[in-house]
Amino acid sequence: MIFWPVISTPSWTRSTPISRPSDCRTSAMTNPSNIVATIALDAPARADQRVWAFDYVDGFGRPASGILVRLSGDAEATEYRAYRNLCPHWSMPLDGGTGEFLDDSGHLIQCKMHGARFEIDTGECILGPCDGEYLEELRVELSADGTSATIRRGGGLRLG
Repeated sequence: MIFWPVISTPSWTRSTPISRPSDCRTSAMTNPSNIVATIALDAPARADQRVWAFDYVDGFGRPASGILVRLSGDAEATEYRAYRNLCPHWSMPLDGGTGEFLDDSGHLIQCKMHGARFEIDTGECILGPCDGEYLEELRVELSADGTSATIRRGGGLRLG
């Protein structure tokens, strides 16, 4: 005679409503502009700076961080890209807490955790375990006088 154990559904699998924290004031519903940061670009100490790190609250109300990168090393350059500071391979911060985002050549974004390299202008991984994947892009809007950059959620959509 075979006895089969009676298995009951664990309490953690029952559906219960999840309450949303009351302090999520920057979600897409309550912040239609989706601004995550505004960065001053005109400070004299930043003339040779190429990467700016910033913190923000993501669309789900969780803390997140991002980077703004000037495409060329020229201080007069006006092309920038912004990405979430998160490697698509292990979902770890790209800089590993060091504040350093570029490889030794200064031409690629590098994940300090496992050495993956990403194109600055597209966010595509061209070397490493996440080859072919992309960094999560954020939208960059420069002020008319070029002295500040506004970063918003909703970067370009990448398919495939």
